[in-house]
Amino acid sequence: MTACVVEPQRVDGFRDSHMLNAEKRPSVSSGEVLQPGSNVEVLSRTAGGWVFATVTEAEQEGKVTVEFAHKGNIHRKSLGSNAPELRSCIEDPDEVSSVISTGLRRSMAVVPVNRGANWQQAASQALQKLEVELQDLEARHRPPLKSTAATKWAAARRVADEVQALELWGSPIESVNGVYCYVQAEGEPQGPPVFQSRDSSDRWLFVAKSGSWWVGASENMRKKVAKGCLCSQPLAAGTLPHEAPAWEVAVTGEWTCHEAARFWLPLSIAVAWQQTIVTVAGAPVMRVTGVVDAFVDGLYDFVANEGNVVGQPPAFQHQQRPNLWLFFATDQRWWIGTEKAKQHRDAVGIVHSAAVQPGTHPASATGWHVRNTTVWEECPPLKVQTAGGELRAQDKWAQASREAREVQAWGTDLCHGKCVISTKSESEPPTYHFVDHDDLWLYVAMDGCWWVSSTACKEEGKARGFLKSSVVDPGTLPQHVHRWYEFNKGSWQPREMARVLLPESADQEWADAQDAAKLRPVIEISGVQGPRFDGMYDLLDTDEVGAQGAPVYQNQINRQTYLFVAEDGRWWVGEESAMKQRRGGEGRMCSDNIRPGTLPLSKGLAWHVYNRTSKEWELQDTVTIC
Repeated sequence: MTACVVEPQRVDGFRDSHMLNAEKRPSVSSGEVLQPGSNVEVLSRTAGGWVFATVTEAEQEGKVTVEFAHKGNIHRKSLGSNAPELRSCIEDPDEVSSVISTGLRRSMAVVPVNRGANWQQAASQALQKLEVELQDLEARHRPPLKSTAATKWAAARRVADEVQALELWGSPIESVNGVYCYVQAEGEPQGPPVFQSRDSSDRWLFVAKSGSWWVGASENMRKKVAKGCLCSQPLAAGTLPHEAPAWEVAVTGEWTCHEAARFWLPLSIAVAWQQTIVTVAGAPVMRVTGVVDAFVDGLYDFVANEGNVVGQPPAFQHQQRPNLWLFFATDQRWWIGTEKAKQHRDAVGIVHSAAVQPGTHPASATGWHVRNTTVWEECPPLKVQTAGGELRAQDKWAQASREAREVQAWGTDLCHGKCVISTKSESEPPTYHFVDHDDLWLYVAMDGCWWVSSTACKEEGKARGFLKSSVVDPGTLPQHVHRWYEFNKGSWQPREMARVLLPESADQEWADAQDAAKLRPVIEISGVQGPRFDGMYDLLDTDEVGAQGAPVYQNQINRQTYLFVAEDGRWWVGEESAMKQRRGGEGRMCSDNIRPGTLPLSKGLAWHVYNRTSKEWELQDTVTIC
């Protein structure tokens, strides 16, 4: 459950809020102190009801200043902290949990796994609402066909006053793209509205004496001189920039018509992106291939934005590397970069497309470039496509989590023993805790690999530890990993004996080993330097020694000497009491760590003998068992 508070979010330069119904909610209590950033609800005549708002200025003399958004406009209001028009937010039981973590965990979609169809329907309904708002905006301020220029421009100024800004997309002069805010104080009272670039105080959008819209400097705007870097053809009175059919751009001194250059209403942008959201909700997985950096290739899942604010570009999270995102940045391009870049929509990353128009699906973007050290290079093999029929990572992990059970780790010294499930969720891999090691965990790290590491590394999702797998497909549980790696001599080397198994799988491996051992019921140990362990050993009946699992051998002459597998996952030569309790560490000879089913005569199995003189364990290559 998440609180009904929805922080107003930026939608391509604008913010929007959700209307609330008029249900009765508590006003701000007299003991409640409202600080900047506090979320409240305020009754607004402009919005026609209660809206979400954020306190922007702390209480002074019993008053607070709040800010809210409605239909692309930012509204500020000062009122008493105990006024009936101000009330606290409470949890809304109909709100659906939406979590976007900061890279350490997989982000959940705005709805649980089993409600994707409902969310797609909600996205379609939101689109219909936006389309109705856009149609209403265009119809509400449309002047009669036969009206004066002053009347037409008055209608245009009302539109400008309501939307507050326009956005320029697609200009080949990228520095002029972006948001242009309506400046009510500029221009003639009965003339066209004037807009100023949000990024440059010396860049204006205005109507020149020629009747054309121009993007130019402050001096040109004030004199209405037809001079600048972007212009339309002369247009009828009352025509706003977003209604201009074409724009000409001055590139290298020549004026050319550039079809991609276009001004947009904020609502039009929201409609375009919401159309893409509806499409993406029905096919939420993207496939990226052909990137020079193979770590970027793979499947990316659509993740709804935090707060489920409508009309924003979609974002996609890598299924295996949760810190990698396919997102839309402020430079009007699709990018592949980190969680941090995605959160701020920074134009930073490994891959980017050419500039696109609002609502462009990443599969329709072109001109993909890949960073090669400090140089950006075009990458024609790079493909971004919809992966029809593919499940999201969270769906795969949800299914795997239902099948997850305790496992056993074998084949390494530090990472041996029973692992019980510590956490499960509907979107993330399960985590396991080693029963006999308080500070040892088995988890999927940020690099998409299973790792055995410490509590600190597990909590931060670090790719650091004692044992690791290769990158796994989402939904791959540790018992399905067939190769593990251990750090040895400065690099990660395959550890052939390392396995993570279900208990019944380990039992079956030992059952098969018992059958194999019966084909050679007598084995011989030779070449042991030090203790007198050389000799013939007989395979014992498991019922005779009360053991289940690994075979047990008894020396034919010294009947108190046994060869058995201890709880530490090694073959040991020891006394009867140690054998019955499966205790390791009490004998003077043992093997390397093994995996279930490994017999003592297995080829390549190393043996260690304790030297009582040097008081050290020695690897003895002379030991053979056959």
